[in-house]
Amino acid sequence: MQKSSNGSSRSTKTPASIPLSFFELKLHPAQKPPPSIQIPIPLPKKPPHQMPTATLPSLTEDQIDDLLYLARIGETTELITTIALLTKTFSTTPSTLLSAAADPDNGNGLLHMASANGHTDTLKSLLALSPSATANAASTYPLDLNLQNTSGNTPLHWASLNGHLEAVELLVSAGADTEVKNHAGRNAGGEAENGEKVEVMEWLSAQRRGEGREEAGVVEDGEEVVELEQAMGDAEIGKS
Repeated sequence: MQKSSNGSSRSTKTPASIPLSFFELKLHPAQKPPPSIQIPIPLPKKPPHQMPTATLPSLTEDQIDDLLYLARIGETTELITTIALLTKTFSTTPSTLLSAAADPDNGNGLLHMASANGHTDTLKSLLALSPSATANAASTYPLDLNLQNTSGNTPLHWASLNGHLEAVELLVSAGADTEVKNHAGRNAGGEAENGEKVEVMEWLSAQRRGEGREEAGVVEDGEEVVELEQAMGDAEIGKS
């Protein structure tokens, strides 16, 4: 013990070190740390999944008219050459270009023109240029087989109305919907009936029943003309 200047005594022992911070304190085993408060941080919401889309090229009126005209008269070679040229010009895909080539006044596309006039070679070439509707490429704009014009008619409606059976078969095989109705309330079969195109009507009816050409009563060129079952009463296919 030492005396201070005022006569009081003080200890000479070194005081215990003072914790530098609260977190250096050691808790008694019986003590529990206060519960920590956690503030939830909301995670950013993911945007909904969107299918990649492509921008349709802005074709001029003359370019659209040229494409529609070539499809209407069945100039397949020139049509495909023109499509290839425009595809390169607009840096797009053939199917995207085909989707843009629709008449702004009536909504008719290239498939309408080829189907209405029974140009099966042209139709085959156009269908070959377009991927299926399930294609998912960002640069792809699948061609709509069920594109309806301002009257609600699809290419299949027109092929059926005009009795182009092979065109009807091509479209249906490619995935065209036979039950789409136009603004007159008729599907493809209804248009075939309206145009008295018995072969087409029977073939479409057979498709509903899961039958083929023979079961539908469809005859090839040169074969004996037979009466068609359920075909507009007693109508028969006349020899051409």
